[in-house]
Amino acid sequence: MKVFVINAYTDRREKYDDKYELFPAIWWETIDDELLSKYHFRYNAKIPFRKKVIACAESHKNMLKHIISNNLKEVVIIEDDCIIEDFSRLEELKTLNDFTYIGGDITSLTLNKSNAFRKTKEHVRQSLKLGINKIDITNWRIAHACGYYIPNKEVAKKILDLIPVYTKGRAIDKEYMMLQEKKIIKDFIYPAISTINIKEANTGFNFSTYKLPNGVQKYY
Repeated sequence: MKVFVINAYTDRREKYDDKYELFPAIWWETIDDELLSKYHFRYNAKIPFRKKVIACAESHKNMLKHIISNNLKEVVIIEDDCIIEDFSRLEELKTLNDFTYIGGDITSLTLNKSNAFRKTKEHVRQSLKLGINKIDITNWRIAHACGYYIPNKEVAKKILDLIPVYTKGRAIDKEYMMLQEKKIIKDFIYPAISTINIKEANTGFNFSTYKLPNGVQKYY
């Protein structure tokens, strides 16, 4: 099983040994106006933020293309503010045959319900079983694209062909959340296999949006 790290920052490479394979991310400053015009953002989103979101999304799409063109099987994809603490848990993935989250955040269906949902989130966690769980898209969804499993090129192509879900592209985690709503992406592993480095995540371009709490390594 290959574990790819979508890597944009040179100072994040030292924690990855030969169990990981670094996959070069697109650097945000290379995003041009043509690609900018193909993505949707809120009206007041600043250009650097837009470019960083696009670079992230295009990097994930390139990773899917890499799986397809090289006919790869049993692929784990994580972002470079994440690690896998227990590689033995990758054995849990070998029988899976579809896109499966191995890290992320259980979150409300809409932003305006997020505060109320936080009060019930622990009840959701307590209802989960160890191993594979189904996303309950009627009540909550999985956010972030910090870690997921692709079993083969057919699944990679299925996901890639459905992006963007609408006419214009969104952030990659948003695209995946919309595929949850369409019941294309349905599964996740509990507890998380990929865990986040809070110090690094808090310096990321999305910190102002997600506001990850200090000390929370496992999103679930």
